[in-house]
Amino acid sequence: MGFLKAVTIVTLWILLSFFWVSMGQSAERNCLSYGDMETWLKPHLILNDWYQFYVIRHDCEPRGEAFFKTLASSEPLSTKLNQAKVTFDQFYVPISNLISINWESVKTGREQNIQSDLILIDHGIRKALSKMSSADQDYFRAIVLLDLPSEFASIPTNNQLVLR
Repeated sequence: MGFLKAVTIVTLWILLSFFWVSMGQSAERNCLSYGDMETWLKPHLILNDWYQFYVIRHDCEPRGEAFFKTLASSEPLSTKLNQAKVTFDQFYVPISNLISINWESVKTGREQNIQSDLILIDHGIRKALSKMSSADQDYFRAIVLLDLPSEFASIPTNNQLVLR
């Protein structure tokens, strides 16, 4: 009787794990399109990954301007960029340029400027992530894009910023 009970529990556990995995995968596959920005971001691996994560977490609504505004306003990202010695001109100026673009109708002749800005932003984020493990990179991405409380920079009781 104990053997039959153990087999039943293991079988249920396996079925439940398949059920949960399939639910998680179906949620990831719901975004059929990431908007017009997707083609611009494909060559930039980190930016593309962060943008897809952002779109998935925002009900599959591609919002390029909001994505770049989120990057520009993130304090944890700013802290990590400063630690990686990424300058204002290397990160925030390109973001400012990209925020002003209407991604649905990009004017001809701006392609090279857009790609240069995307390269600078991707490189800046790459430098900021370079000393983190993969798990920390995923956690940091969630903190930046979902505006979660950060453990990467915390303010102790004597009001001095402590960076980890």
